[in-house]
Amino acid sequence: MSRASRPQGRPRDGVQARRSSRYDQASAREVEAVPWASLVADSDFESLWAGESFLLETHIMFAGILARGLSIGVGIGVSLAPIRSAYETALLARSLAAMAPKRLQIAIGSGDPELVRSLLGREWEHPVKVVEEQMAAARELLRHGRVSTSGQVSTSGQYVGMEAIMQPDDMDIEIGGGVLRLAMARAVSRSGDFGISWLIPPAYLRGSLKPALGSRRQVAIVPVAVARVGRNARLLARAATERHVRAPHYRNALSLAGVQLGVGTPFDDADSLIGAGVFVFADPAGIAERVQMMLSDGVDEVVISTAGVAEAIGVREALRDAEEIAAAVR
Repeated sequence: MSRASRPQGRPRDGVQARRSSRYDQASAREVEAVPWASLVADSDFESLWAGESFLLETHIMFAGILARGLSIGVGIGVSLAPIRSAYETALLARSLAAMAPKRLQIAIGSGDPELVRSLLGREWEHPVKVVEEQMAAARELLRHGRVSTSGQVSTSGQYVGMEAIMQPDDMDIEIGGGVLRLAMARAVSRSGDFGISWLIPPAYLRGSLKPALGSRRQVAIVPVAVARVGRNARLLARAATERHVRAPHYRNALSLAGVQLGVGTPFDDADSLIGAGVFVFADPAGIAERVQMMLSDGVDEVVISTAGVAEAIGVREALRDAEEIAAAVR
């Protein structure tokens, strides 16, 4: 059966449910990500996703991958708002789309307050408003070629364009936002194409964030690891999530979703994340089943991340997990 003819999830209202993978390593050269891109090109995974990189810039990494002739969808999430203006976001998106990925999705996120302060000299009073403004301006530039700030500086402290003019096109580009809580989900429903969430329990995705997104697409990144002899689920869950769950905005989001952290040891936190379905430790068929359950519950795209395996065991083992999961979701 050809890749195009295989079922890839249940369509809902004209939207095809998708399965994708994520590249989580900070790379110095795009060649390091090529095996992951090849996996996507040769499997039923729709796109390869990657976050903001402070080593090899993510758009440049994907340009190098696409220049090799690999036919994949590309997802960037999140692209940090304090690093670039809406005009640069749109320009980079259009430039990358010209290299003909199957689809291009870029999600904008506010970033940690400490990062914002270090880059801009102050924290944002209303980070949700900043991200919504950048989403709206980037989408307007891509669709209409023009956005006007009427001589005003944007909420983010950056110029989004003074009567900036860009040649509009009809490329398949979607601009969305990183969604942890309801306020950002509602901002995406007004001004974005999709919302992408990370470390959010399936029940909260389904019961709270999905309704708040309205008609916008919902993308969920799910940290996973294949259960093998000698592997420790708690250790892998901690490796996959520890850096993020230390951040106050993630802890707050998880608390709102009913997951309480910080009342015991980091391994107790790992147990809570496993119990809530935030981290999935199972054989490849079990992980594929969990992905399908999320798609059936209304998530439009599920992105598997083997970051914990890469961090705790090694990149080769993380790729091995992704390959086996890709085979299981066929």
